[in-house]
Amino acid sequence: MLRLFKTTGFTKRAAQSGLVGEKQFGMPLVFLRSNTPKSSLFSGYTNDHHSLFHQSYACNHSGNYSRSIKSSGEKISSRARKKHSELTCIHDEHQHITTTKKSKIIESGNTLTQPHVRKTSPRKTKSSENVQEEIVFKMNDKQILSLNDEQKKVVFESVDKNVLVLACAGSGKTTTILCRILYLVKAHHVKEEEIMLTTFTRQAAHEMKKRLIKLLGKRKTNVEVGTIDSISNKYLQQFGSYDYVVDSNTLLSVKEIGYRFRNILINNPEVADQICSKIKYLFVDEFQDLDDIQMDIFSEFYKRGTKIIAVGDDSQNIYSWRGSNMFHILNFHKNFGNTVVHNLVTNFRSTKEIVNLANASLACNKENIPKDMFSTRGSSGNLPTIRCCAREQTNYLLESIKGHIIQGVPLDQIAILCHSNFGLYDIESELAKHHIPHVLLMDNMKKDSRRMPSLAKKVCLTTIHKAKGLEWEIVYIINATDKYWKESNDEAELRRLFYVAITRAKTHLYFTFPDHTGGTNEHTTPTYLRYLRELNTSLYVTENINPLHARSDVHIDRHLGTKNPYAVTEMICGINGAFIDTLRQKGYLPSLQFKQQQLVTTKFSYCQVVHYNQLYPDFGTFLDTLICRMVAEQYPRSGGFSSKYFELATNYVSLSTAEYQIYSKYFSTLNTLLQEHGHLQNIFKHVEQNDEAIMRSVVFKLEAKSKELKIGSMEELPVFVYNALPKEFEQHMFQNYKIFKDESKSSFKILNCIWEISKCEAIVKEGRTRLLYLSAFPFQKYLINMESIMNHSYSELLDNLQHVYIPHLMNQVSEEIQSNVNFSRLDRIVGEVDLIIDGHTIVEIKCSTSKEVDLNWVLQLLCYTHLARQQGYEVQKIAILNPLQGLWFESDISFWNEGEELLMELKQFSDKLRGDKCGRIENRHL
Repeated sequence: MLRLFKTTGFTKRAAQSGLVGEKQFGMPLVFLRSNTPKSSLFSGYTNDHHSLFHQSYACNHSGNYSRSIKSSGEKISSRARKKHSELTCIHDEHQHITTTKKSKIIESGNTLTQPHVRKTSPRKTKSSENVQEEIVFKMNDKQILSLNDEQKKVVFESVDKNVLVLACAGSGKTTTILCRILYLVKAHHVKEEEIMLTTFTRQAAHEMKKRLIKLLGKRKTNVEVGTIDSISNKYLQQFGSYDYVVDSNTLLSVKEIGYRFRNILINNPEVADQICSKIKYLFVDEFQDLDDIQMDIFSEFYKRGTKIIAVGDDSQNIYSWRGSNMFHILNFHKNFGNTVVHNLVTNFRSTKEIVNLANASLACNKENIPKDMFSTRGSSGNLPTIRCCAREQTNYLLESIKGHIIQGVPLDQIAILCHSNFGLYDIESELAKHHIPHVLLMDNMKKDSRRMPSLAKKVCLTTIHKAKGLEWEIVYIINATDKYWKESNDEAELRRLFYVAITRAKTHLYFTFPDHTGGTNEHTTPTYLRYLRELNTSLYVTENINPLHARSDVHIDRHLGTKNPYAVTEMICGINGAFIDTLRQKGYLPSLQFKQQQLVTTKFSYCQVVHYNQLYPDFGTFLDTLICRMVAEQYPRSGGFSSKYFELATNYVSLSTAEYQIYSKYFSTLNTLLQEHGHLQNIFKHVEQNDEAIMRSVVFKLEAKSKELKIGSMEELPVFVYNALPKEFEQHMFQNYKIFKDESKSSFKILNCIWEISKCEAIVKEGRTRLLYLSAFPFQKYLINMESIMNHSYSELLDNLQHVYIPHLMNQVSEEIQSNVNFSRLDRIVGEVDLIIDGHTIVEIKCSTSKEVDLNWVLQLLCYTHLARQQGYEVQKIAILNPLQGLWFESDISFWNEGEELLMELKQFSDKLRGDKCGRIENRHL
């Protein structure tokens, strides 16, 4: 990242307030010609020794650069450039191809043909030939933005080349990309509409477009900027008739948009010519994350003469489980001819100590392109720290964070990273309990909650995958043991994930893990993460660590998590476009015609309270619970006056710390063992001898609770460590449930009570308890008082519920209506339906800000249709109620009978996906 601070009006503290690395350049960059006086360029500015500014140049009248500012980091960057010129930059199994200090052009035989190669070289003029000597980049009218030598090589590279930029973490790649676009437009007169820039997230696309507009000094830009899916969808809307699958009744998932667009390009050359030929330069961000379908799309552009500028880092390829293929970046020079490769290895973000740890870890991955980062920040004197927490890990984190806050560290410069969502929930609850503002970024966020929440003035809790692209002064990587980082078929990818986590930190980096054993038992004492143990101990310091914590001869369990992977919603969550196409081809996914009815014209979005507190799924659950209870007021036997999740949440299994550790160790295989062996005595034969006594205690508790609640599957039971829930929890919930069950109480009079009961679903399904503390936040900008929220922000929605939605549902009923109907099978496939009307119509309540039907909803309803039919229901119709948009969708399903085939395809795909992500379960005890 490059910064230049003005002596007045712009403080260093203000410069550090941003979170996303390269987003701190909010000012436009423009070109200055050589007749601009040097004095006007630098007046009023100075260089801060903590800034990441390298050096600035102004042009004199003869075209030669004169240095105006020299940074304290110049010595480091010079050494980095010298070392960089000697690095091996790209290789394959047969040869090593290197880039030199002069950016030697790499050309290889390409495997793609170019039948319509278009000459893209503009007419040579004096300005284009000598552009590097005649221009500098300028921010606003006063600030100079200087590019280092690495960035300049990329920006001013020949316009006739395909370019691969290998950009290390924190190396200023976004600035480099945008400056390259500006160079093409201003110096070579490339039309903006002839340039396309693709990213992987809507947030990144939005930020890049916003910065590009400022950079160009305009109010808008004709450069096409967007995600691969959004750009694909744009052209699919224009040329969808060329797709043999798509008709007027076909619902497309966002997951198959790219697949459909790729098919159109490949199968219809004349359409591909029309789309691709007008794009001269295609910029692809995060190239290492491309899957095969996306690679096919970009190859079609390349075949028609488009120059590809790919930016990525093979060291940050962490999405192979969802289809990304690192070989596309490793073989860029083979797939695209006339190629030049540049490295951005200067890290503007992290201290020398953090960069050294990252480099050492990555060196253990042999298939990655060899390259070392160099820090411009120098040494901070703070080595990364590994700490064993003898007490609760959450207690240590809480006290440490409080200490940093007291020292003046802004909340939004502190982050807690974890390998999975599950590990963050305890921390989230603890921060909520102690009134520390925080935000949680989760994997698999629901469609309406994908908008990046505000990170300002909040501690950030996030999975490592979600943290990619972000940065903080202080980073804690929690649960840093082999127990939580389970063995995988692809250890190299897990090490890359570890590398991504390390490089989020700017100044302080902590690894923590809990140990409740006292560190004295070689069978139960946890070991800190193997990706740290394999490194030289001079790269980090340890606290509270003994030899048992560092032993290497330890078995690593392959534990796949706590959710049932065969819940219908879980299986659907991971599908992709190719799989959806397979379902269509086999006839398991029919083309349904939905009749749409606009029940009311008023449309609602999520209010500020929901946005601020990230309550998207929770608010939807509340509305589901409210509607089902209102239905029960009309049909008391519908089941809406009861809550399965309340029963489970208030009857959770309470385990000691030792019991919980053993339970976690065997969780993924416990249910399978019970199904296969039946008798508990047989199960214990497959448990390690040292674990047997504790495991017997755990299984006894689980079995007793299952019998008490009449639950067939133990994995449905919520399990918590003793005292994990507030002491007042049960009493508070029982008081609310008593009111909730009172049939004389109008739902509109007990909105807060319904809100409290709806919280139980997150407790049971996710083990997430933060909602129990939100209402107690005295400092919160918005208190979670659902009665107040509904009456102030959604008064008209309440009126619609009472006078439109519920009467509409009642008009569908001739005999009975049931709510919250659960289905389960012996093969662990489970599902829950919101409403079933007269045994023949299944209704799902979907609170969404979109007015469209989501294909995932349809798949969910199809699965529920088959499960219901197996239970004796004669389902003929499926329907969707979207109360936020006032929409009712209904479709006939009587002709469809491929339910078992659909479920088996989903189950097999889920098995494959989990196998790719976590490795096949090979429990050594079986």
